[in-house]
Amino acid sequence: MRRLSSNSLRRSPQLTYGFWTSVLLVALYPRLASAQSVADIAQARDLAGRGFEALNRKDYAAAEVLFRRADALVHAPTLELDHARALVGLGKLVEGHERYEQVIREGVAPNAPWQWKRAVVEAQSELAAVDRRMAWLTITVHGGRAPVVEIDGKVVPDAAQGVKRATNPGQSVVSAREDGFLAVERTITLGEGQSEEVELILEPDPHALSAVKEPIKPRRIVVLAPLPPPPGPDRTLPIVLLSAGGAALVAGAVTGFMAIGVRSDLEQACGGEVCQPTNESEYADYREQRDKYRTLGTVSGVTLALGAAATITGAALFLFTGRPSSDEGRARQGRTGRASLQVGLGSVSVAGAF
Repeated sequence: MRRLSSNSLRRSPQLTYGFWTSVLLVALYPRLASAQSVADIAQARDLAGRGFEALNRKDYAAAEVLFRRADALVHAPTLELDHARALVGLGKLVEGHERYEQVIREGVAPNAPWQWKRAVVEAQSELAAVDRRMAWLTITVHGGRAPVVEIDGKVVPDAAQGVKRATNPGQSVVSAREDGFLAVERTITLGEGQSEEVELILEPDPHALSAVKEPIKPRRIVVLAPLPPPPGPDRTLPIVLLSAGGAALVAGAVTGFMAIGVRSDLEQACGGEVCQPTNESEYADYREQRDKYRTLGTVSGVTLALGAAATITGAALFLFTGRPSSDEGRARQGRTGRASLQVGLGSVSVAGAF
């Protein structure tokens, strides 16, 4: 095997790391064999060797891929460290920063090889330099409710909007969009260690097919109980008047017939309209019959008059109590009967159509 002097190792630091990582993979082979397959270890060793060569010629893109794949096969802090260096070489300071942080967070066991311990120390040292080089960007969006914000096509979480966010130096495209609004986009260039604030304003899209609407409130369903039917007209008084009037007419008719009977008896006894009594007893009898006739006639007349008045009044109240309004009456025309009451001197008439 070709031997490298200490001077040649110092002149080529990337090669130094590659050399020690290769030695480490060989040295740890018995320990890793229980967790990794022999094929994985061999392939990781090959990928790491080619990754070191890519770092030496500053082919950071190839080195990033090779170290990422090697670390996926055999996880080791030395591979993570060189993966971070490749990312930083590509200008991806944010991603490289996270890889350095991972090396530090995971740490190594007290009995770990010195190469692993040295990788943690170098990650801490190089992380401070990357911290100073990273750019910071604050994005604030005005308008809209939940805009989607992106930096170079990557969505920025809502919680990261309006506060400083670590960003890779160089040119970036910041955009914001939301349904119903015109999309807005800005291109910015950030230098290493620079902080910048970007404000984006979303304007309503006049040609949007559907404008932003307030959420539709659910309809309230109200169940109304049916109204009770209107009470019918109170016809108690008309019925009482009709009953009383009918009874009075009957009483008047009866007393009238009785008066006629008494008069007929007097005419038969007297032989005409003039009575000529022959003695005092007969005179008293004729006078009693006359007074009875007059009383029955008076009672019959008064009773008939009162009965007629009560009957007419009761009929009028019965027909017109609870009569519908003019509009309702017109609506019911043709469906309900019509009646009219006419009262004249000595006559009563009822006319109607049903």
